[in-house]
Amino acid sequence: MWHGRETSTTTRTTPVEDDRLSQPARNAWKPRRSQELPAMRDRQVSIVRSPAYHDITAQILQRGNSSYFMPKIIGVYDEHDPDHDELHHLAQARLLCEAEAARLAAPTPIWHATADMTSLALAIAKTPPIEPANPGRLPSESGFIVFDEPIGGTTASIHNLTNGLWDLVRRDLTITTPVIAAAWSTWKATGDGPGVQWYRRSPFGVGLPVEASFEGVWVHFYTEVRDLYGQLEPDEPLWTHPSGEIVTAAQVFEAQKHAGTPQLEMHADIVLRWGSHLPAAPKPDSRQEWLNVLYTCWQLLSQRSTPARTPLLQVEHLAPRRKHNDGESGVRVVRVHPDYRPSMHAAARDAALSTGRRAGSCEYRWPVPPHRRSVCRNPAGHHLDPEECTKTTHVDTIVMPHINGPVGKPLRIRPRVRKWDRQPGDHAAD
Repeated sequence: MWHGRETSTTTRTTPVEDDRLSQPARNAWKPRRSQELPAMRDRQVSIVRSPAYHDITAQILQRGNSSYFMPKIIGVYDEHDPDHDELHHLAQARLLCEAEAARLAAPTPIWHATADMTSLALAIAKTPPIEPANPGRLPSESGFIVFDEPIGGTTASIHNLTNGLWDLVRRDLTITTPVIAAAWSTWKATGDGPGVQWYRRSPFGVGLPVEASFEGVWVHFYTEVRDLYGQLEPDEPLWTHPSGEIVTAAQVFEAQKHAGTPQLEMHADIVLRWGSHLPAAPKPDSRQEWLNVLYTCWQLLSQRSTPARTPLLQVEHLAPRRKHNDGESGVRVVRVHPDYRPSMHAAARDAALSTGRRAGSCEYRWPVPPHRRSVCRNPAGHHLDPEECTKTTHVDTIVMPHINGPVGKPLRIRPRVRKWDRQPGDHAAD
C-alpha cells in the first residue's frame, strides 16, 4: 500500500525477512470488529483483577520472570529470604495486576487502528523518532489500542510461552505470538506512595532503584491467546499430563475456548522516560521496536494536519452500545485520510502513461514514502545556537506519502537494488 511498505511490516515482508514470522503466525490474528473491543477489554480487566490470576502471576514472579520495573513492598518484603518470599511475590503480583487493570479499565479510551493506519505506522517507524519522548504526544493519559495487523511478534518454545508453569510440556515446539494490542498510562516512581520502592529489572540479580524523579509512560503489549494454538496441527502433542496422558493442540485449543480464556495476554512491557530518546536501531522483534511503532501512532494522532492543512487521519467515534456508570466512551476508529490512501490502480495507471525516459529530475515525477522530518519551532534563534535548538525546540513532523515533481510529467518507479560486496562487519576497506 505504501511506497516501501514491503520492507516495513511484519505481516508482508520480503523473502529475506520471512523467517522472522512464519506463515501460521501471520494467520493467527483475525482482526476484530470495532464493536467487539469494549467486551474484549472488559474481559481482560475482569481476569487481571481476579485472585486466581494474582496467584498465577505470583508463581511467574517466583520463577524469575518479572516486569520492566519491579516493586518492593515495604513491610511485606522478607530481608532474610527474598528469593522464596511467597507473601511478597503475591503482594507484587496484586500491585502489578491492579496497575495493568487500571490502564485498561474505562474510562480509558479504546482506539482501533485499521489496516491502513497500522501499515502507515509500521512504514514510518522504520526510521525511529528523532525528538525526545514528549508527554504531549499522548492522545490520552491512558489508552488501549488494537491493531488490525500485528506490529511484530516473537517466536518462543511452548515452555517459555507458558512461563514454565507446565512441567511436562514439549520444549522443542515453538509458536510465534503476534503483538496485536497495547495499553499505556503515564507513570511516576512515587505514584504508589512511600510504602512501595521501584527497581529496574536487571539480568544480573537485584536491579538499581528507580529514582524518585522518574516520570514517563508505562506500556503493555498484548498477544492473542484463543487462536494461538489453533495455528498448530490439531493432533500435535503439546503436553504430558501427570497421569501420562498426551494432550494435543486441539484439546488445549478447545479447553481454552470453553474455559472462557481471555482473548488477550500481556506479552511484554516497557517504561519510556520523558525526555529520553527511543533507540535508533532497536533489535528486531523486540519491545523497543514495538514501542517505536506505538510512539509513531501517538505522533500521527497528535499531529492534526500536514503543512497543507489536510488531516493525516480520520477518527470515527463509535458510541458505546450501553451506558455504564464508569463512563465508558466507546471506540475511536482510526483510518488514514482518503487524500493519502493510494489507489490500487494509481501506480499501474501512472506507469502505463510514463514514457520511461531517463531525463533529468525536472522531467519526471517520483513517489516519496511516508517519513519523519525534524522541524525547529524557534527558527529565529536557530542560526544563533543550532545545537541548543536541536536539543530543546526540535519536534518530529510526519510527512505523508506523496508524489514529487512537475504536474503532468511521467511517473518514474524504479526497483531499488542493493549491492552486497562484502560480509557484514567487514570494514577493512573503510
